[in-house]
Amino acid sequence: RGNAMQVLAHISVESGGENFLNCEGGGGVFHILHIYNDSINPLNTDKSIARGIEMIEYLTNQFGNPQTAAVAFNTSYGKLIKAKREFEKYMKRSPNHLEIMAYLKRTNPESHKKSERYEKLLRGHGKFLEKYFSYDEKNNRIMIIPQIKYPTRI
Repeated sequence: RGNAMQVLAHISVESGGENFLNCEGGGGVFHILHIYNDSINPLNTDKSIARGIEMIEYLTNQFGNPQTAAVAFNTSYGKLIKAKREFEKYMKRSPNHLEIMAYLKRTNPESHKKSERYEKLLRGHGKFLEKYFSYDEKNNRIMIIPQIKYPTRI
């Protein structure tokens, strides 16, 4: 089950919360490409978020960790899978995120750069969102943190 703040970070990076179609054939708040959206209307926010969460959960199961899943959601899925399989073939165990990224850096530097850039974007958006939202882990719910700009007397 996905963490609500992770979902919000993905939405923030992918679309900035805007619900529109893009020129790459994707759309909605998750900017899921048409070939992956299971024929849902990408502008249906609820279905777009549900499909995005499904995809992230699937990728987390594929890679065994949420960091690689987050990167695979946006960039280099095929190359990351290949890196994971090659690592498993030679090392006889599942790799962690850093091992997959190191392998990708050696075998495909351009994909590694894209993956690293997306990871930094997610981290940056996550830090920004933590400033304005708090996460109730027990209820998997996000709450807005009030921002008081001017001191007031009550």
